[in-house]
Amino acid sequence: MTHVQSKWTTEESAMCEKFVNPKVGKCMDMCPKNEIVDREKQRRIHPFEMVPGTRRDQRPKADPERMVKEYCRSAAGKAEPSEEELRPPNVLMKTVKYLVNRLLTREDVKWLEIYNFVFDRMRCIRQDMVLQQLSPVHCIELLEPIVRFYIYAGYRLHHEQIHSYDPHINNSHIQQCLQKLLICYDDECQKAENRAEFESLYLLHNLGSVEASFHVIALPKYLRYALETLNAAYSSKNTKFPINILKQWLKFNSDEDAIKFVSMFGLTVVDGMVHYSRAAYSAPMQQPNVGSHCHLDSIDLSGEEIADVIWNKYTEP
Repeated sequence: MTHVQSKWTTEESAMCEKFVNPKVGKCMDMCPKNEIVDREKQRRIHPFEMVPGTRRDQRPKADPERMVKEYCRSAAGKAEPSEEELRPPNVLMKTVKYLVNRLLTREDVKWLEIYNFVFDRMRCIRQDMVLQQLSPVHCIELLEPIVRFYIYAGYRLHHEQIHSYDPHINNSHIQQCLQKLLICYDDECQKAENRAEFESLYLLHNLGSVEASFHVIALPKYLRYALETLNAAYSSKNTKFPINILKQWLKFNSDEDAIKFVSMFGLTVVDGMVHYSRAAYSAPMQQPNVGSHCHLDSIDLSGEEIADVIWNKYTEP
């Protein structure tokens, strides 16, 4: 059993307590019909969801093929969603594919606008997932591309002003999804072919965390072997970490860029190996300029390449 704190995030736990009996989703569209009607009346149709050519109309028309269920925060007194308002696993996966393949690939609008829309709709997908208490297999299938979206967005938007993009919110959703994924991997080992990737991402996202260290101690031996080059950095004083591996995982252009980055945190590199030390590690007074080193930010990914990143199919040219 992993040492990740709990099976559900705080928000998910609240939903599970409020709606005790899990439901079976019956909505076979990306957006329930009653929501389409309500949002059209209230003029809350996003431009990405409108019938082309109606954006300037007094009441823009909703395109049922483009409408995607929006996130709605659970609140006291709010009616329990019906099964007709919840999307089953296959429809949730269809929605993820639509968001990734049709929207993240667009190059005719600002990517920040795309992010805000997709972020909200991905959050609603997770909400439907929790309310139905889907199996670990279905959760893994949905959460893996969602995590990659959040992580890519963090790289893509790191230069944005805080009023446009809040990295702390994005990071909190990365953390929630990673924690949920690790527990699902424990519950469904047969669907864990990508576990090493997401265990590594969890460790990188929680460098210096005692909880993350305990988690690694509890990992199966085959996973500890796969991750020792990434984790042993802060779990053993004598372990050395290959800088070229760090470069690959953090997507730096060169070993030199990776060395510059780790040196900002008080760490040294000797003969191509990073010497990690809890005593030497210290965060810089100013936030490191990751963008000047990070490979993902230095290349211009096309829309199709962004989709390949999310589906783990991207091959560096």
